[in-house]
Amino acid sequence: MHAIQLHILQKLTFVDEARYSELKPEGVESNRFVYHLKSLIADRFVEKTSSGYKLTTQGKRHVGKLSLQTLQPRFQSKIVTVIICQNEKGEHLLMTWKRQPFLGYTAFPYGKTHFGESIREAAARELKEKSGLSAKLTHCGDAYLSIRERGELISHMLCHAFWAEQPKGEMLTEGKTHTTEWCRLKDVPKTRLIPGFLKLNNLASKFRKTKTRFFTEIVT
Repeated sequence: MHAIQLHILQKLTFVDEARYSELKPEGVESNRFVYHLKSLIADRFVEKTSSGYKLTTQGKRHVGKLSLQTLQPRFQSKIVTVIICQNEKGEHLLMTWKRQPFLGYTAFPYGKTHFGESIREAAARELKEKSGLSAKLTHCGDAYLSIRERGELISHMLCHAFWAEQPKGEMLTEGKTHTTEWCRLKDVPKTRLIPGFLKLNNLASKFRKTKTRFFTEIVT
């Protein structure tokens, strides 16, 4: 996004609305400024009012993601749902990533929640998208999961963990970003598992016995 557009958004971050003269940076030609202002209006970040300009709902969502210091998107932890599912043979439903940052690693089906979804809706959608299956879902707990590689943080997720029972449907074994299979956890080398997911499985297994939801932090 152009620096002039970021300037406009920054100004509107701290007011309900502002006049043209309050938004225009000093030394910027009017034609150039109007071009970028109209671009923000066309992109539905800004709307014109009877007395000036203000952020749209989309604009408010956008500035909420920006750092006030750099005006660039902030790196933030992802909110994901993790689905732990076993079949009647005691095998777990597992997916292996074909893309970074976990290329070649295996985990339970998981993915980011979409804006406006409940966590249960997100879990059901992720299970369907990742495996083609549906199941009875029980929310068993939550965990902050920090994953490091060579001492550097590579992923930071807030995981809403669900236990899935009575899976049904035709399983999709091959996807664009992953493969899916039923497999016993003990048969998967620990070096192939995304760090922290075994701990999630242990916590979910404990929940099945105690019916007490967990909340914890897992640092790998």
